[in-house]
Amino acid sequence: MGVEDEGYNDGQEASPSTAQAVRAPEHTTQITAVPATAENFTDEHIIKLMRQFCTDTFNPAGRIEEATRSKIAQSLIQTSDAELMDGGLAISPDLEGDEEAHFRAFSQDIQRNVAKMRRIADQGNVELAMEGSEIVGAIAVRIGGKMPDNRNVYEFTEAVVLPGHRGRGIYTQLKKSLTARLRTKYPNTPFMSVTEKPAIIRYCDNEGWEDVGMDFCEEVVLRRDELKSGPARAGTQEWFADKKAKDNWEGWVDDPLRN
Repeated sequence: MGVEDEGYNDGQEASPSTAQAVRAPEHTTQITAVPATAENFTDEHIIKLMRQFCTDTFNPAGRIEEATRSKIAQSLIQTSDAELMDGGLAISPDLEGDEEAHFRAFSQDIQRNVAKMRRIADQGNVELAMEGSEIVGAIAVRIGGKMPDNRNVYEFTEAVVLPGHRGRGIYTQLKKSLTARLRTKYPNTPFMSVTEKPAIIRYCDNEGWEDVGMDFCEEVVLRRDELKSGPARAGTQEWFADKKAKDNWEGWVDDPLRN
């Protein structure tokens, strides 16, 4: 959809799975934002980040209780990268009933997101947060739709900052760095955010983005070629209808030609 699906929780808001994360320790090494390449962003790096991203964001239909999430996290620790990507899972004996099914769905979610992040990285649209030689966070962009004048619109996705490094402004640093890098190649490219997250809304407002509303963003998303007709279009319209019925969802655009 058009949602900015981020699991960063960069010290500003915590999901149930990160609410008990320890406060970021004092760090003396400066964070450097760099483009992801095949050399500095291997499958091992991607799997590590997507394990955390999915732990932060996975909650199908709001059915995951904190106790189940903790059991899933423990089973994930017991599952190697190779097992995870091959579909062979170390199922914890503590998982019961629907919990095992949730874990299998969770592992499939990681596999999808690993493939998605690899694909976007190969397109040159991922920015990494480096502390020395360690990757501690990442953010990606993808084409989310088209403006009325047919320009592609970028949206941020797959944003994650590892626990222990949150609260350092890494998410904001990555977002600004990636935006600046892409704007050097495509000066008139707009960015879009459809979100209910207060931290993202504050970011958009502070950076001078325009609050264009959900109707405008829905039209932008529906201009994607694959959403011109059929079930996918209907599903997208239903998704937006559900979010527009709530008071906390907002649509923002950063467009050089509108500012």
